[in-house]
Amino acid sequence: MKLPRLDPKVPIKPDGQWGRAWLAATKSLYACRLLNESDIESNRSPGKVVESALSRWFAKRTVGVTSMAFDMVFSTACDLHDEGLLEEPNDDDIVDLGVWIEMPSDRPNFRRLQRGFEDLDAIAQGLGIAATTILSGAGSLIGFTFDHDFVSHCAGMYTYGWEDAWPGGGHDPDEFGPENEDGSSEYFAYTRTAFERECPKKELLWHRRVDEMGKVVLDVARRYKGKPLPPLLDDVVALVKARRSHDAIWPSLGGTDYNSMFPVFSLAWADPDTEINGIQDNIYRVWDDYSNMLYNGDEGWSYGIGSEVLACRTPEILKGTLKRWDARLRLLRATDRLLQSMTDPVSYGG
Repeated sequence: MKLPRLDPKVPIKPDGQWGRAWLAATKSLYACRLLNESDIESNRSPGKVVESALSRWFAKRTVGVTSMAFDMVFSTACDLHDEGLLEEPNDDDIVDLGVWIEMPSDRPNFRRLQRGFEDLDAIAQGLGIAATTILSGAGSLIGFTFDHDFVSHCAGMYTYGWEDAWPGGGHDPDEFGPENEDGSSEYFAYTRTAFERECPKKELLWHRRVDEMGKVVLDVARRYKGKPLPPLLDDVVALVKARRSHDAIWPSLGGTDYNSMFPVFSLAWADPDTEINGIQDNIYRVWDDYSNMLYNGDEGWSYGIGSEVLACRTPEILKGTLKRWDARLRLLRATDRLLQSMTDPVSYGG
């Protein structure tokens, strides 16, 4: 394989996809045997070669992922930092590449839990909420999950001002005046009391620790003593194992000029028009208020879910980078697999 654009006599241009960072990344990919003949064309810049090779590497490890979608943008670390999309690189990383990951649309990607939750509880009582907790936590390792637990801990505070209404924090519903029929009060457009009362499944409001729920899942799996697990339980076990790696956590937007706006997926109990005991699932109401707040409120929200330096200036560093990303993509595949088997898609929002 010839690399005509990597000849030492070829001048390096300081800007665009001919710069040193792209050239070093191309050499590293070549040394690691990650380039194909088709990547090397006389009319291609080093940047185009890198984009082609990295896109193929990521695509190979996301085959079958259909319940979540992301766009990944490769650039130099300096360019991403200059755009406010990456925290300031250190002296070594400043000559490296970076990656920006974002959601491709503004849809909340709602998934319905009821079927899979009840199927798991039929295997063992408590397995449904254990799997839901693990699934929700996995989404938050990738980006964030919008669900009843997220509303209880975060979105309710941002959207309705519930900062003084934490469990055990002295919340007194009478302090904020009587509720109206729509769940509002003198102070809140929607009260925490109304949100908790109208939740279709109370266990969804406050998740227990993910590691505790993982032990519940593995304890149930051990009861089969080597026999094949039910496929749905097998998918939950696979996600528990995929979470174990310290490298499985995806990059965030920490240190950038932006905050994540859209979840990687959202969990509801039922469809938006379904009534349970005369009440519709209230997560959709909160999503409408939450998204309206973001669209019409503070600046700084974005489609992005994370960014980081994509270190590949030497073959050894590139191998370490790809090893970390391999763990992250294993988590993505296991999360998507459980989303497909445990939940059903809901068309809502956007």
